[in-house]
Amino acid sequence: MRDGAVYNFPTVFRDKNVRSRRTCARGAGASIAAFFMFFGGAAPAAHEIPNDVTVQTFVKPDGQRLRFMVRVPLSAMRDMDYPKPRGATTADLMDLGRADATLRDAATLWISDYLELYENGERLPSPAVVSVRAALQSDKSFASYEEALAHLTGPPLPSQTEFSWSQGLLDVLFEYPIQSDQSRF
Repeated sequence: MRDGAVYNFPTVFRDKNVRSRRTCARGAGASIAAFFMFFGGAAPAAHEIPNDVTVQTFVKPDGQRLRFMVRVPLSAMRDMDYPKPRGATTADLMDLGRADATLRDAATLWISDYLELYENGERLPSPAVVSVRAALQSDKSFASYEEALAHLTGPPLPSQTEFSWSQGLLDVLFEYPIQSDQSRF
């Protein structure tokens, strides 16, 4: 990665086989692919993990930080106890007003703990979780880097939104400290 370029890594996983379209430098693509392998190898536990999982990512070095944005289906996150709205009769609903801590935990446990990024051959430290958002499947904010960043730094869905976690998406903005945006990642 050079010259502050934005790299988009749309990836689809099917039946425990990683299939990806790489549009990045070889080293960064290998790091991203290694991270996403956990989706293909996870065994069902608390609920059924879907056969097809689409993960969207953007990576951009910017000054002294590397921004990594990722969108994953919440249904691929197993063993998470999502807060339910008070008095809800549907177990699938998530209380967005109380979900931030759970979404941050999911971002760490199911994404950043499996991610290794390197700068000039040196592994970067664990990233900071800058922002998490629950998103509806109809949300198109990951169409471009700029739209994804605006979505992740803008207001979340209103807390009264009826949100089904099994059909929702988890959007996360991670930041890594780096030496230079001109480094090799």
